[in-house]
Amino acid sequence: MLPDPKRPIHKRIPTKEHCHKVAKAIRESLPREDRDRRAIIYLAGRTPNVRDDTDVEVNERQESNFFYTTGVDAPGYQFIYDLRKDTAYLIVPITPASVILWKGPPDSLEDHLQKFDVDVAIHDTPNDIRSLLDKISPEVMYTLSIATCTSRLPYLMTLIPRSPPQIDVSALSPALSQARLIKTSWEFAHIKHITQISSLAHIALMRQARFGMNEYELQALFEYECTRHGVQGQAYLPIIASGGHAATLHYTDNDDWIQPLADDPAKRAVLARYYMVLVDAGGEERCYGTDITRTWPVSGKFVGMSKDIYETVLAMQKAVLSRLKPGILWSEMQKLAHRVLVHRLLALGILRIPDAKAMMGVTEETLVELGIGKAFYPHGLGHSVGLDVHDVGGHDAGIFFLDAETRPFRRFKQAIPDTLPLQTFQVLTVEPGCYFNKYILQGFLDNPLYAPYFDQDKIAEYAVVGGVRIEDTVGLVDGGYDNFTICPKEVKDIEAVLGTA
Repeated sequence: MLPDPKRPIHKRIPTKEHCHKVAKAIRESLPREDRDRRAIIYLAGRTPNVRDDTDVEVNERQESNFFYTTGVDAPGYQFIYDLRKDTAYLIVPITPASVILWKGPPDSLEDHLQKFDVDVAIHDTPNDIRSLLDKISPEVMYTLSIATCTSRLPYLMTLIPRSPPQIDVSALSPALSQARLIKTSWEFAHIKHITQISSLAHIALMRQARFGMNEYELQALFEYECTRHGVQGQAYLPIIASGGHAATLHYTDNDDWIQPLADDPAKRAVLARYYMVLVDAGGEERCYGTDITRTWPVSGKFVGMSKDIYETVLAMQKAVLSRLKPGILWSEMQKLAHRVLVHRLLALGILRIPDAKAMMGVTEETLVELGIGKAFYPHGLGHSVGLDVHDVGGHDAGIFFLDAETRPFRRFKQAIPDTLPLQTFQVLTVEPGCYFNKYILQGFLDNPLYAPYFDQDKIAEYAVVGGVRIEDTVGLVDGGYDNFTICPKEVKDIEAVLGTA
């Protein structure tokens, strides 16, 4: 079912539910005797910015945690949440008359109560804030150790007529991460909508792409298709990687011509058969984003080596999706993807097990345990998606990295924690890939522990493919998952769309 591009997108977001989740996480992290203290959460949103030495406004978006608790995307706002009274206060900036001349009159406090899921709205004046803090008389203030919050604390302290509260910058961040990891029903539906609109934009690129275009034309088309369906931002810099650029994981120059480079016409014709474009792009609306990658041949047909590698990556993703559900460990899915990759690359002759190694007991599983697949697939299987495209992942979350100094290409830190089972209403990506990246491959080929298992001639032959990644954003539901991504990925389905505009 296609998304409804006319779906209302400016309804009030139920952010009070988010505040309840954060408050619960804070209380559960505290000793029992501290749970009934008079406590507040204090957050400050982004500040208005202009380019250096000009009056030109910078197009910025809200700090994610502030949007999560308030739904406010405009600059200059502050937020206080009274944990004991379950009361949300929005502090509204005063708009100078000189700004009203250019921007128009601001919303009233009553308008703010209609637009945002808060209980009280007050103006950002010393008297109003002093009166609020005097009424609550907090013993502890939970805030974040980011500049937008900490820079305002000295001023706030001058407005507290009684003894100043204890400032705690350690409890709120993990509580926000824990709350944001599991989406509410509104978040789940909203991310699904954005993903479906972004899927339509991917389809538009498949239909329009031709040899002789520039990568930036496809980027412009993607952003246009998102915007005309009401998704006005981008969750990250789009990746439009044509030809050999697809071997670079996050290529964002997007300024090369989509055409094979060779002086010899016969060689150019051969290169054109395998020439593909990798598009990794996702829209953002109301600060929530998505993440989708598709790879396809500009010629309109998957053939030979490009088809081999594409079907390898597709098999990796299908294997993971066939087992994906709440209750499993993400690390098991990561290993499954590598197991499929190694099996397929052995079948293609890109990897090999020499007879001497086989006689020593080396098997396909040995190569999986050695991490051989990371030569072609050096990133994690996926990550959480939400207010940030690489969203919070819970207490133990980290960002994937390669530790090339202590033990080359072997250590991962998962972008989704592997100590806790996946849970219903998590939203995440499944994004296996296979790349012929010279820098990464050379590290393996130069290492005598790994080198015997690579057929360098085959690697040189397949390098023309560049790289393939297939990425879907999915939401976990009872017993399985809901794939939010609706653009085609089967070979025959992509070929039916390519070049049809």
